[in-house]
Amino acid sequence: MTVLSVGDNEEVIHFFMGVSSHFESVFKNSKLDVNSLINSYYSKFTNERFVGIYGLAPENQELWEHWGYFEVALRVYYYEVLNHTPDKLAYIKWLNNFIEEYRTRQI
Repeated sequence: MTVLSVGDNEEVIHFFMGVSSHFESVFKNSKLDVNSLINSYYSKFTNERFVGIYGLAPENQELWEHWGYFEVALRVYYYEVLNHTPDKLAYIKWLNNFIEEYRTRQI
């Protein structure tokens, strides 16, 4: 399994450890390398050049903590596993559908 690599800020490291736990909890039967997915997500969405292409601002600790572990785990899944292009509206539509399905069937 890949080592989590999200900078050297202890609070951010701790936060993404929580994201990893939530990811594994939501996607129980997944054989994915969660840390690798998180590392990829982190490197993309904290990169000004990458997010600038899509008209987004770089993500940071304050934003992630606002979203919480569950939301960030879902964002990692959406962008890294499903390989979607960054698009706020498309993500929100997917998120609403996912949560509705998750609540009714416990994906």
